[in-house]
Amino acid sequence: MKNINKFIISKIKLWIFIFIFVFSFTFDSINTYALTEFTKKEIDKYDLNITISNFSTMNPILNKEESVDYFLKLVYDSLFEIDDDYNLEYKLASDINISNDFKQLDISLRSDIRWHDGTPINPDDVKFSIEYIKNNYQSSYYPLVSNIDKVLVTGNKNLSIYLKSKDPFCDKKMIFPIIPMHSYSNLNVKKSKLKASNIVGSGIYKIYNINNKEIDLISNEDYYLKKANIKNIKCKIVPSFDTRIHMLESRESDITNINTIDARKYSNKDFNVIDYSSREFVFLRLNDEDEKLQNENINKFLINAIDKDAILKEIYVDKGEVNSLPLHKKTKYYNHDLIEVYNKDDAYSYIQKYAQEKEIKEDLNTYLSLNLLVSKEDENKISIAYKLKKDFMDLKVNLNIIELNNEDFLKKIEKKDYELALMTWKMPVYPQIKNYYYLQNNFNRKNNNLNLAFNNFINSNKDSYLNDYKILQKNIFENLFNVGLLIKSNSLIIDKNIKGNLSPNSFNIYNGIENLDLK
Repeated sequence: MKNINKFIISKIKLWIFIFIFVFSFTFDSINTYALTEFTKKEIDKYDLNITISNFSTMNPILNKEESVDYFLKLVYDSLFEIDDDYNLEYKLASDINISNDFKQLDISLRSDIRWHDGTPINPDDVKFSIEYIKNNYQSSYYPLVSNIDKVLVTGNKNLSIYLKSKDPFCDKKMIFPIIPMHSYSNLNVKKSKLKASNIVGSGIYKIYNINNKEIDLISNEDYYLKKANIKNIKCKIVPSFDTRIHMLESRESDITNINTIDARKYSNKDFNVIDYSSREFVFLRLNDEDEKLQNENINKFLINAIDKDAILKEIYVDKGEVNSLPLHKKTKYYNHDLIEVYNKDDAYSYIQKYAQEKEIKEDLNTYLSLNLLVSKEDENKISIAYKLKKDFMDLKVNLNIIELNNEDFLKKIEKKDYELALMTWKMPVYPQIKNYYYLQNNFNRKNNNLNLAFNNFINSNKDSYLNDYKILQKNIFENLFNVGLLIKSNSLIIDKNIKGNLSPNSFNIYNGIENLDLK
């Protein structure tokens, strides 16, 4: 009996021990979980969370990843910034004077600017930055400095920049990051070797911690302009754009830009959506070596037959602006006398004239057949292609749509093995359409008025350049060598817990970040 009682007592003690152990463990777990959640909320309260895609360098001159470029604009400032209207905003520079012939810029720097390590920023840093970019032609900033001949330091805060050839938009190109001469050797390093001390900028935020998964920013309390309300930014490094979107949707990230029309699904109780103009100009390219496309009646048919407003509304859900030229309409540089044309009756009359000229029988269902090249990897352009095919069919023009993968598409373009092609032109950040003019010079060489307008613009001065530029636009608009369709919009998705106004643009999606705060 004694043994039985001992056994029962020992079993009771065991169950009591187990109960205490489990209760203690559970209690600790609950407390740990609660503490974790509380800590997370406290951290989130003071941190803005953003993401960037994987990168190979944090050097702002050599970086080619777009999300990283936007991120680095928080760390590195430029002499100036520009908005979508090409307005110049002063940053490190305090003054600029451009010579009448557009070949010299005299720039003064602010007196209160310093690097994050406290070292004063001087004209030698600007000169060094320009030369650094010029020596790295693969840099995305190289086109901004390629026309610079030399830079002379003329004072403690002054320098003069001399150009090889005149450039009416030279001030709009002074938007490259300025890097410190005293620490440049540490900039071109792989992310696995980065230290926060290697990355010395002059921007509104500075880097205080970096590893392979995350970069931590802290506001620059010595910043020379308005300081940031949000003191800390946590930037997660993720494998791809898709991962950035997933983190936004799971609310692990507060801000992400999207360059597709899918942004409309984020207009809900959790997110705000801000649209801004992109630099993607969608156009119909004509093969300038194709004899048919040099026919004036076909040119005028293409001008009148395309309903650009319908393309913007039906395919891009009004995310963009209809435009025949790669130049934003809101700017002072755009010729607002240009009127977009869509006239189905006129289009049909031009194709009839072509048929008569070529002695094509009137009773035929098709007067003309054209091949249209399109990348199958761009769903929107596929939609445009089949809309054009349907619309042209009513006008007795057949479009034979050729869908190719992007690599084969570009090979066809390079070999000029096409008639028409739907393409995107990456507009420069400055308001220059000169390269677009050069795109198909076989058409241009035959047009005296267009060439005269171009030469007048090239030879213009500060008093005449704006008027001459608008005359050039008119001649490009009226003397077709490509058919411009629209400039797309992008969207910035922002968590509704973030208050304050951002003013994103294609140059800097974080423009106005100093105005943000956390609820």
